[in-house]
Order: sequence, then structure tokens, then C-alpha cells
Amino acid sequence: DWSSDVCSSDLSHDFDIFKHSLKVMQKIVQNPKYNKLNESDKKIMLLASLLHDITKGEGTVDQHHANESSFDSFFIAKKFNLSRDEEIKLNELIKHHEWLNFVNSSKDEQQLVKRLKDTAYDLRHDNLLDMALMFTHADLKAVKQNDSFHERTDGERRTTIEGTQRSFGESADIYADKIRNLIEQLKPSQPLLPVTPIPKASTIEKAITTVNNDGSTNIKGIYKDKDGLIVIKFNEL
Repeated sequence: DWSSDVCSSDLSHDFDIFKHSLKVMQKIVQNPKYNKLNESDKKIMLLASLLHDITKGEGTVDQHHANESSFDSFFIAKKFNLSRDEEIKLNELIKHHEWLNFVNSSKDEQQLVKRLKDTAYDLRHDNLLDMALMFTHADLKAVKQNDSFHERTDGERRTTIEGTQRSFGESADIYADKIRNLIEQLKPSQPLLPVTPIPKASTIEKAITTVNNDGSTNIKGIYKDKDGLIVIKFNEL
């Protein structure tokens, strides 16, 4: 909700939420980087543009709509036959579509560093940061009839970086570079967890020879409940 970040002269959007969402879609498609995305990511970007403000009230300042819209969109997306990976990517993109607001509103340098690190962690997977940056530029450009909201360097809450007050668009690019560097630093520290391949339920069923009173079986971590359903307790595997 960019209206929470700007002075009174910026407060009013030129579009209602529905038109704003369509405008975001238009700006995404107009970005040359959009054509470099694979078909799956293109689909996710377009769906995100339609759903990112779905819970936001018209003319309101809603600090929670990103989380709430991502929650609702997760279930709405079931109608689009997305893969599990696509569902997660759509959810994450909408949930973090206000990452710039989160970073820009830092109270001091210490909090800024912490929020940059948090954002890097949230957007570390695959090309999610690149998609989130593209989305942010489109979202900013879709506030006014022209790109003035994206381009203006004057006004409240524009950020001063290296002694120069920056537009929201410039800030997004500068902070995205910092976040990208933090993601690169995160990669070596990500633990490679062992993966236990889980066989099909039918295969497990055939291997069970004993079921105890507490539901445990002859296979460690495998239980059967009172309805005969197989329960896997991963902490025991």
C-alpha cells in the first residue's frame, strides 16, 4: 500500500484497485525482462498482478493486505491447475510484493541491515528476487496515469542513499543489488539436509506386519490410526 509511504500530495491513486491491478499487468508485460521469463514465470507474474491487492479495501491504508492477499490467492490459484512449485512462487511473490516499503521504512541503519537480510532470506529461492523487483517497478508505475510516482525524487519517505534522495524506482534497484549480494552470501551457509525417500502408501501397507496398541508398527516412524490410515512421524525416521 504505497499510500502509507508518501506525503499528502501523493496520497490519491489515479485508479481504483481493479484498474490498478490491470495497470500493473500492463506494466509487467511492457518490461523487456518479462519476455526473458519462461512461460511458467510469465503466468505467475500475470496472476500476481491480478491477485496482489485482492483483500485491500478501496481507498484504505492496509498494512496487512500483502499477507492476507497471499493467503486468499493460494486457494484461488487452485482453480488454475498450477503445479505445487507455481503455487508456492505465486504465494511468495504476493506475500512479499511490498518488500521495498518494508526496507524503506527502516528507522535506522541497524534496522535497515536487518530488514535487507530478512528480505534476502524471503526472496532467496530461484529467480524470485528478480520477479519481485520487476513486480515492484510495475506496482509503482501503476499508481498514477504516468510514471511520476515511480520516478519522483522529491516527497516524503523517498530514501536518501549515498547523499542523494532517490525515487522509489531507484531505491528498488539499489536495494535489490544489496539483497542479491546477501543472497549470494546465504548460499554457502544453507545446510544440505539429508532427504529420506518416502515410498508409496501401498508399498508401506504391504511392508507392515505388526500394529501395536499405540498404532506403532514394525517400521520405525510408521503408524496406523484407528481408521487404518498410515501416519508418518518424520521426527522418528
